[in-house]
Amino acid sequence: MVEVRLLGDVGVWWKGQWVDTGHTRQRAVLVALLVDPNRVVAVNELVERVWGDRPPQRARAVLQGYLSRLRRALDPVDRLRICRRHGGYLVEAEPSTVDVHRFRELVTRARLAADRRAVRLYEQALRLWRGDALATFDTDWCHTVRAGLHQERLAAQAGHADVALRLGRHGWLVPELDRLVAAHPLDERLTGQLMVALFRSGRQAEALARYRMTSRLLAEELGVDPGAGLREIHRGVLTGDLDLPQAARRPDRQRRTPVWRGTVSWQPGRASAEGPPPRR
Repeated sequence: MVEVRLLGDVGVWWKGQWVDTGHTRQRAVLVALLVDPNRVVAVNELVERVWGDRPPQRARAVLQGYLSRLRRALDPVDRLRICRRHGGYLVEAEPSTVDVHRFRELVTRARLAADRRAVRLYEQALRLWRGDALATFDTDWCHTVRAGLHQERLAAQAGHADVALRLGRHGWLVPELDRLVAAHPLDERLTGQLMVALFRSGRQAEALARYRMTSRLLAEELGVDPGAGLREIHRGVLTGDLDLPQAARRPDRQRRTPVWRGTVSWQPGRASAEGPPPRR
């Protein structure tokens, strides 16, 4: 079965090996289509996605050359075709073969599942990530898509932590949440989760210290106090009476960034075996 990777090193895995899809700029054309499988991307939009505001002379001709070579490279691969359509091009692919879309489908199922099944689905989804999304690509469009995908990953990590806390798995969550909070120190949801995990692990003083640190950062960076959800967790830690289901829910105020969702350009923030080895 073909596997298309965008969540890390970009490539197409087929019959135990990477398909040679050419140099970075040519692969950028494939990425620009694979983010929206089975949807026509207009030629002008493809040019912008691949080159940004610095297209080469005769950009359409260069693009057509890249597409011709990509078609030949993908010709032996089942269920993956680049097709010409009126006004543009599309990649015909089953969404389940593209890791981005498999990740989203697993996260959606996790959000609807009972806790024990949900935690497994979240873990499958997060295992699909093998590095930065769209690694090595540097156009403005790629940066925008990458930022949105990373926000989706963060939301899935927080969702996974909520479920794991409800299941009482606070001990092994602490190192992962500590790493996430270090990377996102203003995220009140993550901070609250870390405080709960620390408290449930018998580390009340560390949980209170984390609250003080976050309060200071929020005041210095954003000029605000912690939201009601984080204050509720703080009170529970202080009194030693922390209601886990309440504490594990999403705080009522979130600092969000936009998320790329394919054909819908922006929405608020809202997998499976490891597969083949990373592309070198």
